[in-house]
Amino acid sequence: MKTIFHNQGQTLAGVLIVLAIVGLITSGLYYYLSKQIPEIPEITKKSAEEEIVKTEEEAIIPSPEEEVEEKPSEKPATQKCVDGTLYSQCSIDKPKYCENGKLIDKASECSCPSGSKISSSHCIIELPFLNQRSGLIVIKRGVSGENYAREIASSKGWDFLAVNTSDSNQIKQEISNYYNQKKFDYLLLIGANEEIPYAAYNENWKGESSDGWKTPPMLYGDVNNDHFIEFAIGVLPFSSETELKKYFTGLNPKGNFISLENYSHYAVSGTGWEYYTYGKCLASTHSSVRNYKLTSSLNLVKHYQESAVVVLSDAGSADAVYSAGMPTDPNRQIPILHKVSFCKDFTGDIEEYLKGPAPECEMEYLTNRPIVIHYSCNNAQKLGPQLVENGASAFLGFLRGGGYFYHPQSQLLNGKTIGEAMKNTYNFTLIGKRGMKDKEGKLIGNGQDSEGLNTFDITNSVRFSPNITMILFGDPTLKIPEHFQQPNYNVDIEQQISKLVINIEPPKLFSAEPEIGYGTDLLCYTGETISDSSLINRNNNLNHALKLVFPVSKINRLISQEAIIGGQEIILDSNQERYSINLIKGKTEEYLVVRINATMGDEKSGRLDYTKNLQILIRYE
Repeated sequence: MKTIFHNQGQTLAGVLIVLAIVGLITSGLYYYLSKQIPEIPEITKKSAEEEIVKTEEEAIIPSPEEEVEEKPSEKPATQKCVDGTLYSQCSIDKPKYCENGKLIDKASECSCPSGSKISSSHCIIELPFLNQRSGLIVIKRGVSGENYAREIASSKGWDFLAVNTSDSNQIKQEISNYYNQKKFDYLLLIGANEEIPYAAYNENWKGESSDGWKTPPMLYGDVNNDHFIEFAIGVLPFSSETELKKYFTGLNPKGNFISLENYSHYAVSGTGWEYYTYGKCLASTHSSVRNYKLTSSLNLVKHYQESAVVVLSDAGSADAVYSAGMPTDPNRQIPILHKVSFCKDFTGDIEEYLKGPAPECEMEYLTNRPIVIHYSCNNAQKLGPQLVENGASAFLGFLRGGGYFYHPQSQLLNGKTIGEAMKNTYNFTLIGKRGMKDKEGKLIGNGQDSEGLNTFDITNSVRFSPNITMILFGDPTLKIPEHFQQPNYNVDIEQQISKLVINIEPPKLFSAEPEIGYGTDLLCYTGETISDSSLINRNNNLNHALKLVFPVSKINRLISQEAIIGGQEIILDSNQERYSINLIKGKTEEYLVVRINATMGDEKSGRLDYTKNLQILIRYE
């Protein structure tokens, strides 16, 4: 019985376990299904108003199928200028600044690159100038003035070279070696022509220089062999200690005025007229300048003794200053007019002395120490040394053929040294004579044959007209007294980075004198140029020519130009203005030459009105 009961108990327990398991499975299934099947809400009767609101809400709220997925908002594009500079930031190309998408100059905030300086919002490159503390003195070893010349070099902060030779080629080689090691701006040669040659002749040079003669610019100055000279050169034609001490004592020019003198005696009328009108323009703008038309050579002595600067602007006057039948050898030429002016028995009648040789006269020492600039030909061999030995602080003239084409004395008024004026004038005269072709065969000049915008490279160029025999006697670092130096208010030239800006105020008008020239009137600017005051001539055909020349630096080539006349912008047209803007490049020297011809009163080519403000913009790279 017990066994049966036990078996029944086990059976009952098994049934209960099975029922428990089934219950758990059923509950879990119910729970699972309740989560998967949405609960159906209870349907109740709504009022009419509720039905209307419900309908409107259903219309507004889209169904899940109609929902459009929102895209994330795009970030605004970074604003930049064309070179990639962010708005309101400085460009890596100083002094550019990105202002609302446009690159402008803003040097005050973005600074300037090396080699330039801030001027308002622009960066300007200083026009080349010569450092007076950079120079070399050359003298023949063993002369009595060697030690004193060494002291002069030391006081100037210059280098000193005593050579053992009088051969100009060997001397040039030694000078070139110095220059290549230590770039200097001034060279002073001390010694007579037999010691340190400053006037040399060679039959084979006739096609290269005037009548086969060469002076220091050609003998020593062209180190780079590109026709331009690299430094200013002066000559003292004596080497004794006594003469050198006499020269360097009380050297600075003194005087009450600057004398611009014109000789009418045997002068070429056409050229003389140009120089005379130039003098008149210069005198009109500088109160310290006096302009004279000399009728008596007695006046010459008076002005020599009173002037800080004497300018003998008398082209074609060789017949007046030298004896009749002038010999071809400069060593035998006798400066009649100047020598007899200092003779006690001279009456002023030059005709009497033209009949025979000039008397030997002692020149009175010029205690005012003037700078003398002489335009006429063949004056430097005798007249230059004579004046410097007798008190003149400097003499700038020509050994043979003359003609500056542009005027060095205005550079003195602008504060430049006589050596700097000599260097710039010599370099530009090479171009002004249009005696050179560049390496591509183009004629280099400043006239009709080079109209428009041009960049000329004279490296390896070819000359087909002789060099001029310019020579400067005296210390090349001399300046005129500061009270003579006056700034120019009519012409302002500024070299900015990538752009040259020339601002010109209206010129002054002067009546021309009938006996001087054929002009009806004269217009002239005064301004900063390498050698003249930007003369504008007006002849009876009403032709005007604006001339500007000045040294520049760091320019590869000219790109474009425009002119603003009285606020109106025009692009210069070579068919209308007959202009030429030329960059002349040597290996180290560069000059910009601007010439614009205009025909006033001609409706076809009267766009340039020189009575209004003129601005010339020249862009370069």
